[in-house]
Amino acid sequence: MANHTPGPWELRKHNYGNYRDAIGVFRVGSNTAIVDGVWGRNLTESDTNARLIAAAPDLLEALKLMLHTFGDSDDRSVIESAAAAMFKAEGRS
Repeated sequence: MANHTPGPWELRKHNYGNYRDAIGVFRVGSNTAIVDGVWGRNLTESDTNARLIAAAPDLLEALKLMLHTFGDSDDRSVIESAAAAMFKAEGRS
């Protein structure tokens, strides 16, 4: 299983090289960036990408809880989709 920086993660604007107010993803309580600059075609896209990245640890935990709780569900397509996303996040795809 791939290791990752544990959450929670947060978004912060910071100066990155020649860029001012870059959007970075940081572990809560740390000054070390997980992702030093999240870029998009515009500020709205950059913000959206950064929010998705910052939510990754929470999304992974939610998938694990869902699979633990509903793993015996008759709707296999939902379970298989959740499992595939979790495996991808853990580097097991």
